[in-house]
Amino acid sequence: MEATDPRVTELLDKQAITDAVYRYGRWTLDGDVATSESYDHVTLRRVGEDGRCIDSRNLGRYVDRWERRAGEWRIIERVDLHDFDQSGPSAGEFPTTGRRDRLDASYFLPRQ
Repeated sequence: MEATDPRVTELLDKQAITDAVYRYGRWTLDGDVATSESYDHVTLRRVGEDGRCIDSRNLGRYVDRWERRAGEWRIIERVDLHDFDQSGPSAGEFPTTGRRDRLDASYFLPRQ
């Protein structure tokens, strides 16, 4: 598809960036350069010395600079900001079906 109207091109560019950050961020667009801010949230569990589970929670943001090269948008610079860290006893048991080896279901998904 070829867009000749610059307004259509701009709309397509904005949609491509929006899709890339899963619609959970902020972005700006200036020609072939864009910036975005998106959020990350991770909870890690480990076993403490006393045998009890400890959860560590980290919240932050990615601030990215994008460029369009050969018609494709790519992140060319990323800053990872840590906004919140918290560790403490686990809130409860949350069994997982994931594995940490090649028997994990992700290894059986088709790759493109």
